[in-house]
Amino acid sequence: MGNLACSIQKKASLVVRLFDDYDLELIYSGITIFLNGYEKKFIRKNDGSFIFINLEEDLYDMCIKSQNYLHERIKLDLKKLNPLSPVLNVRLKPKPMCFYKKDATSIRFQLVDENERTVEADEIQAFIDTKNYFDGKIIENEIVKGSQKISKKTFHQEPFIGEVFYIKGEDTRKWEIIKITHSEDGMYFLEEPTKFSHALGEKLYKTVQTKTDEKGNAILYFKDLYKSKVTIKVIIKAKKLCREVSAQISRGENIDLGKIFI
Repeated sequence: MGNLACSIQKKASLVVRLFDDYDLELIYSGITIFLNGYEKKFIRKNDGSFIFINLEEDLYDMCIKSQNYLHERIKLDLKKLNPLSPVLNVRLKPKPMCFYKKDATSIRFQLVDENERTVEADEIQAFIDTKNYFDGKIIENEIVKGSQKISKKTFHQEPFIGEVFYIKGEDTRKWEIIKITHSEDGMYFLEEPTKFSHALGEKLYKTVQTKTDEKGNAILYFKDLYKSKVTIKVIIKAKKLCREVSAQISRGENIDLGKIFI
């Protein structure tokens, strides 16, 4: 009897809240959620929450699909969530054909190969590559390799949880991307430990990340630009190939780069 009791896994609940990545408005409908490859039924509340009950307290591969948003995959460990408040907040990126925001600053393009067949890419990064334009600077303590926190004093403006930054120094081999997960006692904590050490004076650049839809279309949007005109550098990785393009854009402008060959 004792062995049987030990074999029974603890059950858990999960509350998922979905937000539009651009304006942070709650997404209430048109959502399908898969756990470990199987569509999972949920209870939808009026406040926009999607509630799952009687889940095994285990590891899950979550996939969120929508007609209006790019699909999102998340590795989820229910044991790491607070059992009293098991809430997972997720930001979904609008599909390129569904993004039409007034006064937004955005760049669109379609990715194709040499035969003009559409190409999908899961890794597209963009940052502002304009002289004297940066979003933070290491001014207090240098960051040692393997560190998982960074001082709030580093940033010009308080970043959102989940925002991504490039740390760029003189040695281009040591450029790397960091992602903010939460803050505590004057520090921001990072999703992964840093791969390199970073000296005083190295700068941080807010990075926009996205991927294409199934037809190779992509959109990048930028908020809170403090200069009226900037140069955007876009790094595209697909099929083990990498392509960089640059574009000048003014605040509030929407530009279409057309087809980009990779």
